[in-house]
Amino acid sequence: MMDDPRHQRIRQLVSKGFTPKRIARLRADLEAITGSTLDSVAPEPGRRGSCDLVTDVAAELPLQAICLLLGAPGEDRHALCEWVDVTSSDFSDEVPSSVRAQASANLFQYGQRLIRDRTADPRDDLLSVVIHGELPDQDPPRLDETEVAMFWSLLFTAGAETTRKAIATGIWELSKSPEQFEALRADRSLMPAAVEEIVRWTTPSVYKRRTATRDAVLGGQQIRAGDKVVVWEMSANRDEAIFDAPFEFRIDRAPNNHVGFGHGPHFCLGANLARQEVDVMLNAVLDRWREIEATGEPTYTRTNRLSGLRTLPIAFTDITRAAD
Repeated sequence: MMDDPRHQRIRQLVSKGFTPKRIARLRADLEAITGSTLDSVAPEPGRRGSCDLVTDVAAELPLQAICLLLGAPGEDRHALCEWVDVTSSDFSDEVPSSVRAQASANLFQYGQRLIRDRTADPRDDLLSVVIHGELPDQDPPRLDETEVAMFWSLLFTAGAETTRKAIATGIWELSKSPEQFEALRADRSLMPAAVEEIVRWTTPSVYKRRTATRDAVLGGQQIRAGDKVVVWEMSANRDEAIFDAPFEFRIDRAPNNHVGFGHGPHFCLGANLARQEVDVMLNAVLDRWREIEATGEPTYTRTNRLSGLRTLPIAFTDITRAAD
């Protein structure tokens, strides 16, 4: 994390690539990816389907969305997804440190090559916008190579894993509340509120740590310059002073002033992309799946940075695969 004015300068440049128009243009591609993902786990006609909700369903869309946004060539996306999966795996996975380090190096080196390519030959993608965007009133007016590389790494690590967890946990929570699942299936105008509630409920990014730059008093607590302060977004999203029945999952919750995407000058630039990904996946699942149930115990990510499902075996009925 960084403070203004450097943060403001970088954010202004990066935000040029996250315009609502650019994000909206991705929807047809996201729907196609989602359709292919659900096809890949579709059962034989007349049979119940089974898969892992996280690794087989929720993981693919966020990774592919970032590849699309950055303009990574289609033939490279499989390798990129594999590297990101390894680097974002938690430490309960049996992944040797050497394998994790190599995946990180591969991802960084690939990013450097793509950055050099887009520097010389810009395309209609987010990476080109970030590289060539200018703020005439700033010095320097463009991001330097290190700043662009930081953006590349952050987008993959921050964007893929958090949205994966929101999608998986959102579908699971809906499956445990059949009345709400059916209400959302019948009335898709509830979708925007449902997406916000999923983000509040899951809060994949659990906390942020900051260093106080000056003495302050917050909530009656004296904070000295140099003190480390932790903001627990997960706790804030269960605050009884803000939310009615905060420990209940309600797809029609309003108002819903959650901080799942952060707050203030550090509000998540990719929030609208994440919302669209959750929206697209939920709509596809509502159209195709019925009778979703867990067939085993869930496992959870074992880190102090992210919260959410790691694996969850499920069974489901796919109405597009009904018996003839």
